[in-house]
Amino acid sequence: MEPEIYKLLLAIAGTLIVLLLGIIGFFLQKHIKVIELLATAVNALNVTVKLLQNDQQNARSNCTSSHKVVNNRLNAHATKLQEHGISIIELKTKIQ
Repeated sequence: MEPEIYKLLLAIAGTLIVLLLGIIGFFLQKHIKVIELLATAVNALNVTVKLLQNDQQNARSNCTSSHKVVNNRLNAHATKLQEHGISIIELKTKIQ
């Protein structure tokens, strides 16, 4: 083979290699952008999860304190109902 054919084959091979490297670089750049977006989304989700956990902890502590208040009120109402029940029975016996 003549040297000019080798030069032509070398030029074609070099062009193909540069073209393939350009395509790889293009897709690599897209891949990097997607990874950055995913990292941003994961960070936002981590913040959201932390906020939800804090809200749940606050709700849990508020729930126990409100349960105490409700239980105290229920106990007070129960004693009042017993007193009213006794008063009603006394009134019925007086009427009879």
